[in-house]
Amino acid sequence: MQTSLPKIVIQAHAPLISDDFISFFDELDNHEITHQFEQKEPGMYASLEWLIPTGIALYITKSYFDGLFKEIGKDHYQWIKKSFSNIYCKALGSEPEFEYKIFSAGKQKMPVYFSGNLSIVYSTQSGSKIKLLFPLDITHDDYTNSCEQFFRLLESYETGMLDNSLSAEIEIQIAQKMQLLPSEFAFKQKVTPSISILIYWDQNHETFYIADPIVSSKTKTLVSRKLGVL
Repeated sequence: MQTSLPKIVIQAHAPLISDDFISFFDELDNHEITHQFEQKEPGMYASLEWLIPTGIALYITKSYFDGLFKEIGKDHYQWIKKSFSNIYCKALGSEPEFEYKIFSAGKQKMPVYFSGNLSIVYSTQSGSKIKLLFPLDITHDDYTNSCEQFFRLLESYETGMLDNSLSAEIEIQIAQKMQLLPSEFAFKQKVTPSISILIYWDQNHETFYIADPIVSSKTKTLVSRKLGVL
C-alpha cells in the first residue's frame, strides 16, 4: 500500500489512458520517482481559458523534493529534459498526437498564445499554485529547457534562496489581495492558498514571465511582466 503522495501525478482527459504515457512512466520508475495517472472526462468550466485545466496536466507534488536536494545536480536536470521530452510529441509541436479542444457557445474556441494541451503545475506547502504554460509555437528544445528552468525555479523556492523570484511573486500577490480585503479578514495564511500564478519561460530574455489572464482577455493581447517584479 502506498503510504505517501506520488511525486508526479498526470491528469489527462479521455480518451488518453495510462498506456499512452508508458515511456514517461518507465523513465520515472528508473529513477524511483513515484507516479500516478488519473483520467478525467471533459467538462464545463466557467473560467478564462488559461485558468482551466489543460488536456494533460503534470502535477508536481511537494514530496518530489523531499530528501532530493542533496541529489539534485546537473545530471538530474539533464534527466528532467530527457524524460519530459517524451510528452512533447504527444501534446505540443506542429502535429501533436493529442489535441484538447475548448468549445464556447457551441463553437470551437481556438487557443490563444498558449497551448491548451499541456501544463505543469506545482502547489506550495502553503497552498499557492504555480502553473507553467507553453507557447503554441514552442520548439522541442525550448520546451525541454522550459521544463528544466521550471524545476530549477522550484528548487530555488523550496531551498529558501533569498533571490528567488517565485517567493517574491507570491509575496507581491499576497500583499495585493490583502489590500482589497477588510482588515478583519486580511490574514496572510488565509490569502496564500488563493494565489494562482500563470508563468511561461521567455527564451529571448531567459527569464520567467507571469501572464495576466484577465487583462490579456480584455485587450486581446498577451499582457505579462517579469516574475517577482512589479
